[in-house]
Amino acid sequence: MSTEDKDFTAWLREVGIRVKRARMQRHLSLRELAAMVGMDPGRISKLERGLEPNISLRRLYKLATALDINIDELLHHSNFKHK
Repeated sequence: MSTEDKDFTAWLREVGIRVKRARMQRHLSLRELAAMVGMDPGRISKLERGLEPNISLRRLYKLATALDINIDELLHHSNFKHK
């Protein structure tokens, strides 16, 4: 696995952790959040576990909006290096 792939995987896990944390803080079940954003609960579960690499930016934006968190906060990567 390349360094870029490892960085992406780590970032994806961070995003999933933030989604789950925000969902739990709002006392929402996977099904409730899924209904709010028009997604399958299983897909959100995969995202929360860092296992959904093909999630679109549009879906991430919908999740951030439903969870009332800033998209920048959701997508922030602590190890991001701009080249």
